[in-house]
Amino acid sequence: MNKDIINKAKRFRFPIVVHIYSAFLLIIFSIVFLYIKYFSNDVNVFVSEQCNSRIDSSVELTEEFIPSIVTSLSQNSESGSNLYSEELENLSLSLMSSDVSIAFLQQNEDASFGILWPTDKASSKVLNYFIDLVIDKNKSGIQETGVFNVSDSAYFYYKILSVDTDSTNRVYALYYIPASNYFDFANLLFESLFRTMLISIWGTGFLCILVSIPLIISIYKMVRFSKRIANGDFSNYHTFVVSRELQDLSDGMNFMSDRLRENDKEQKQFFQNVSHELRTPLQSIQGYAEGLKYDVFVDDDKDTAINVIINESERLSSMVENLLSISKMDMAKNGNYEVKKTNISINELIGHEIENIRGNILLNKKGLIQSSDVGDKLIYANENDILRMLDNIFSNCIRYAKQNIYFYTSIENDYVNFTIYDDGDGFTDEVLANMFTRFAKGSDGKHGIGLSLVKAIAEEHKGSIKAYNKEGFGACFEIRIPCESPNSQLSNANKKK
Repeated sequence: MNKDIINKAKRFRFPIVVHIYSAFLLIIFSIVFLYIKYFSNDVNVFVSEQCNSRIDSSVELTEEFIPSIVTSLSQNSESGSNLYSEELENLSLSLMSSDVSIAFLQQNEDASFGILWPTDKASSKVLNYFIDLVIDKNKSGIQETGVFNVSDSAYFYYKILSVDTDSTNRVYALYYIPASNYFDFANLLFESLFRTMLISIWGTGFLCILVSIPLIISIYKMVRFSKRIANGDFSNYHTFVVSRELQDLSDGMNFMSDRLRENDKEQKQFFQNVSHELRTPLQSIQGYAEGLKYDVFVDDDKDTAINVIINESERLSSMVENLLSISKMDMAKNGNYEVKKTNISINELIGHEIENIRGNILLNKKGLIQSSDVGDKLIYANENDILRMLDNIFSNCIRYAKQNIYFYTSIENDYVNFTIYDDGDGFTDEVLANMFTRFAKGSDGKHGIGLSLVKAIAEEHKGSIKAYNKEGFGACFEIRIPCESPNSQLSNANKKK
C-alpha cells in the first residue's frame, strides 16, 4: 500500500459528533453574542427613554409653582429659618406617583453650590455626590440631563433646570429618578441568559450524541457494505438508514453493486466465450499440423489441411484483433484510453473501404452496387477504426448475401449515413434481438464479436447504428457519424499542429 495512503489513514479525524456539537456551539455563542450586544444597547435606550419621559412629565406638573417655592426657600435660607408650606407638600405628592425626586440647588457668589432643599441626610448624601460628579466647577455651564451613579448598584437619571427668582444667587431645580431597578432587572435577564446558555450547551451535547449515534451506526454499515463489495460480494444492502442523504448513498451503492455484479458476470462470461472461441481454431490448427507432421494425410488431403490451417489462423488473427479493438473501445468509454482521431475525407474513406473488400467480394462471387453523394465533407475519426467497422459489416453481408451487396452513402443533417444491406434472407427475430450483444452469433456466424465492435466504434465517434430487415431485400445496417463543421475542422487542425 502507498505510504501516503497509510499516513493519511493514520491522521487524527474528529468524530461526527464533535462536528455536530461544534456547529451547535457556534450557533449558541453567536446568538448569545448578538443578544448581549443588541440587548444591552436596547436596555440602555429603554431605561433612558422611560426615565426621561417620567422626568419630563414631572416637570410639566410642577413648573407652575416652582418659582414661588424657590423664592420662599431662598428667603428662608437667608433668614436661617426652616420652610414648611403647603406648596412643598403638594410638590412632594405630585412627584410621588412618578417616583421622581426634586431638589433645589443654589449657586453662590463664589461659584460653589449648596442645597436649598431637601435638607434630610439621606437626600443630601445623593445630592452632594451629584454636585461632585456632574457639575463642572471650572466651567460656567451645567449639564442639563444625564446619569450618575452613587455606587455600583445605585444609578440616577437627572434633569437640571434654571429657575428664575428675585434672589441674587442662581437657583436650579434638579429632578432625578433612581434607575437601579431597571439595571437590576437587566442583570437578572443576563444571568438567566447565561444559565440558559450553560443548560443549552449541556443539553446540546446530549442531543448531539442522540442525533449522531444513528448516523454513526448507518455510516459504519455503509463502510461494511463497501468492504463487502471490495471483497467481491455484490449482494444488495437493505438495512434501514436514518437519513434521506444516507438512504440516497445506500441506493447509489446498491446500484453500483448491481452494476459491478453485472460487469463481473459479463467479464467472466466474456473470458469463457473467448476461451471457447480461441480453443476451437487452435484445436483445428493443432490437429491438422500434427496430421501433416506424422504424414497422416495423402497428397490431396495435405492441401486441404494446409488451407484449413491458413483459414483458422486468419480467423484467429481476426478475432484477436477484434478483441483488442473492443477492449480499446471499452477503455476509451471509461476514460482510460484516448482514441487518436483526425479529419478524414469521407470520399477517400469510401475509396479505401471499397479497395479493402473488393477481393473478398470477387472471391465469394458476389456483386457490389455502390453510390455516394457526400461532396467534400469530412469526419473527425480514427480511420483504422472506421474501416474495421465497415469491414465487419461487409463481412457479415457477404456471408449471407445471395448475389449482391449494396453500399450507399449520403449526408443528412450534418451526419454521414452509411447504409449497407444485402439480398439475403435477413435476420431472424432472435438474432435481431441480440444483434450487438457480444458473442451472439447467427447460424453461419464466426465468433460473435464483430457487430458488438461495430456498435462500440460508432458510439465512440458520437454516432449510432441500427439493424433491420429491409423490405424486398435482406439484412440492412445504417450507421450515422457526425460530420465536421468548418470551425471544428480549424480547431482540430490547430490542436494537431
